[in-house]
Amino acid sequence: MNTALPVAGSVFVSIAALIHVYIFVLESLCWPRPATWKTFGLKSPADADVVKPMAFNQGFYNLFLAIVTGIGIVEGTEVAEFLAKRGITAYVLKYRVNDPTPEDIRAFMALMPDPTKPPDAATLAKMLRIKAEVAVEDAMQAMRLLRTNPVTKQSR
Repeated sequence: MNTALPVAGSVFVSIAALIHVYIFVLESLCWPRPATWKTFGLKSPADADVVKPMAFNQGFYNLFLAIVTGIGIVEGTEVAEFLAKRGITAYVLKYRVNDPTPEDIRAFMALMPDPTKPPDAATLAKMLRIKAEVAVEDAMQAMRLLRTNPVTKQSR
């Protein structure tokens, strides 16, 4: 299996998380500094005071985005095990992301009047609906399993 793409993806996701942390620091911790609010295009202390509550709120929003992004880099089962050790029930839904079968490709191609041109919006919507049906089936199956097999201390 080629690992270059997942590694590159993790690098870019990590960079995005760091950018969110940086924005948190600017908006929530360093806001009183003129250089900070000038970065956001504000010209006077009065303008900065008006925007301060919103900037503080947005800063924490960016911090939470960074945290969730960081969690997303880690395998879902590791996060679930971490939470379970602390008494928090967590579920990890693993869904099908298999390569398309020849039947899938034929079904997609049958939707396209001219395979040499990109699909129009209606055709693309039909294609996405076919793929979404699989995701919905997986989610429904997961909910059925969760409802019929409640978690107990022994099943952890």
